[in-house]
Amino acid sequence: MAGESATLSTGFIPDSLLLPQLEAGPEAAISGQEAPILQIDSEFQHLIPPLTSNELDELRESLSTQGCRDKLLVWKDHNILLDGHHRYTICHELGLDFDIKEIELPSRDDVKIWIIKNQRGRRNLTPSQLSMLAVKLEAIYSEKAKENMGTRTDLGQDLGQGEGGRSAEKAAEDMGVSHQTVSFAKNVATKGIPELVRRVESADITVSAASKIASLPSETQEKIMEKIETQIEAGSNPKVAAIMREIVPSDQETPKDADELLETFRKKQEDNLKLLQGIETSQRPENLVEMLAVAEKITAKLKEIETKSLGPDQIPADSCIIKADLFKTFLMSLVPASNDLRLEFEAGGVHAVATDMIGYLAAEAFLPKESFEKYFDLGKIGLPNTKRLIQMISSISSDRLPGKKNLRLYIESNDGGDYSGIDEDPDWRIMHSQDCLGVLRGLSGRGNFRYRLLKPELIMDREMPDISLPCELQVDGKKLMIALEHAKALDQIGKFLLSGGSFDIVSLNNEVRGTQHVDCIVQKGEFADPHIDLNRLMRIRRTIEKSMEVTLGLGIGMPMTMELKIGETAFRYYIKETQPVALR
Repeated sequence: MAGESATLSTGFIPDSLLLPQLEAGPEAAISGQEAPILQIDSEFQHLIPPLTSNELDELRESLSTQGCRDKLLVWKDHNILLDGHHRYTICHELGLDFDIKEIELPSRDDVKIWIIKNQRGRRNLTPSQLSMLAVKLEAIYSEKAKENMGTRTDLGQDLGQGEGGRSAEKAAEDMGVSHQTVSFAKNVATKGIPELVRRVESADITVSAASKIASLPSETQEKIMEKIETQIEAGSNPKVAAIMREIVPSDQETPKDADELLETFRKKQEDNLKLLQGIETSQRPENLVEMLAVAEKITAKLKEIETKSLGPDQIPADSCIIKADLFKTFLMSLVPASNDLRLEFEAGGVHAVATDMIGYLAAEAFLPKESFEKYFDLGKIGLPNTKRLIQMISSISSDRLPGKKNLRLYIESNDGGDYSGIDEDPDWRIMHSQDCLGVLRGLSGRGNFRYRLLKPELIMDREMPDISLPCELQVDGKKLMIALEHAKALDQIGKFLLSGGSFDIVSLNNEVRGTQHVDCIVQKGEFADPHIDLNRLMRIRRTIEKSMEVTLGLGIGMPMTMELKIGETAFRYYIKETQPVALR
């Protein structure tokens, strides 16, 4: 079978035949006393994969010879058993003492999450069993997300795709399985007949093989499962592939999921793109005519699929496509100076300037159009809460998942409607539609979001200070951050000392322990010693760390400037000098 080798079991014993539905009793919990009577919650109980008959026999033997060494876990203040259902039943049957340990959990959903995640560490479960648990976990996460969103109905498909995608990824991570394996499990859980689901949960069939069976009609599934059950009862590993070839007609292929086909297509296209990387010219350019024609047909087909897949309010107009992480880095570089931003989509790219309220920190960033997979001039837009937008982008993108890195951005213009409930963090300045420019829509392979835009004229106009400094030097971004972290551990203020061609960051509290040397290339000037608030620099550490080359402008009793690049994106910072007495 594909995916993993199935674990052979000699039989399956339903929990309903093992666990008596006992009435609630006292909360006694120590050895030597009469075994306490605990409540069994059937919903909690059925979250746990059942033991095979062999496993149950081994457990009974262990308890009878060694006693119940592990404590049974109970939901505090509810007297409901959370872990140890089989041990509990056997202990009562054999008259064995046992201890209990109370676990404090706030709600039933939190209990279910705890029970499922607890199984990963307690038992030697197969990836197939873990993936089936992940499906249950995903459903709980999704339900909790909906509850957290309240009773709002304005989100439409956003909640299902955004929160649902995050729930699926989190469930897969928590159970230590791949997102693809969880997709197989979800197909089994939603389309598989009960016998099929049961055999996956008992590790008799791998989830990848079961997913193929689940895609067939119920009648066909029943025929396949009859033969599988016969082979298991005979003590053999079920030969799923052979059984399917025997029962499923050769002209009736197992239906393939559309998203699975698209993912296969995407991978092939990326491989094809790699083949083209080393080609600059062709001896037969006439062949390119046919290739370009095919590429146009592919693009047209993908656009057709996208249009049919999206709701009428999601069909993108003129849009930009960019790697989500790159756009996030651009925004995060500016947020330390101001959470309110005005982005200007110009002919050459996107430009923004941000300054704090007291003039200590100013930031400027330019994201060239070449950084985009597709670029369109969206004009000037106001971001009233940039941190919220960064969170939204993070929620629907992932560098860890293939095909989930790009972000499509476009604007829905303000049609006079009510935008007060589009995102989760309402801003008082755009509660009225006349202040709202429109809605920024973001689409990725994991979901979509809607973010209200403020009219750009309502964002304070900011300018980057124009200053020329006598000294200039270049340093490595990561090495600079290491020095800043050491200096910051000793003092809030650091002296940026350039002298004799050497550059040091000096802690004012302890110049011996707090002097951090940084390798540099001096481009002009001989001496500078501005005092800089290290806290302000630490706010832009992520931007600094990602830059291979940082250019510092320094002087005596003057501000400091910083210029750096990440890829093609350029950043500039202005940091005002801080007098030491001001912070002592």
